[in-house]
Parts: sequence; structure tokens; C-alpha cells
Amino acid sequence: AIPLSVDDRVVMVQIEQIIAVEVFENELTVYTPEKNYRLRGQLKKMTERINDGNFVQISKNTVINLNHLDSLEAAFSGNMTAFLTDDLKFSVSRKYLSDLKKQLGM
Repeated sequence: AIPLSVDDRVVMVQIEQIIAVEVFENELTVYTPEKNYRLRGQLKKMTERINDGNFVQISKNTVINLNHLDSLEAAFSGNMTAFLTDDLKFSVSRKYLSDLKKQLGM
């Protein structure tokens, strides 16, 4: 499990429960099936803390857990959309697509 500092509490979250992590400015959103946690932080540091080999960055702002990836669909201009657990969907930018494919063994 990983401790997340959310508001005035420290919440323990199982890494395998994390579906994705998204950053907007200095705020991270950690998506899990139970709830989404918002906390301050940097995507790079969070990724280093949770990376058990199942997480891959799919855009400048988003890291996903491959164990929660349901499907990939082609989108506009060479991008793809990743569909994950809980009907979450994120855009995969072209820059990160080859890494994602490599991780998936494509």
C-alpha cells in the first residue's frame, strides 16, 4: 500500500487498486474503484512511488495501470483513447503511444 496525504489525513491505498493518476497544475487525482483522491504533488514523483512495472505514462498528464486497461481505440490525429476500469477514459498522446505498445508487447 502507498500512503497518500489527502487533506488532513494520510490514506493507505493499495497500489493494484490505482486505476490511473492524473495531474493538473500541482494537483494529482488518484483514481481507484472506491473513490478518487485529490492531493498535491508531481506526477513524476508519484509514478516513481507506485511504479511496480504495471504503470505506463500515456500523456504529459496521465499515468495508467495496465491491469485496469480494458481497451484502446483510435482517436483523431494518431492519438488513441484508453478505456479503463470504472468507465474511465484518457487520451493517449502520440508521443507516448510507442511506450504503451512496447509495455503491452504490441
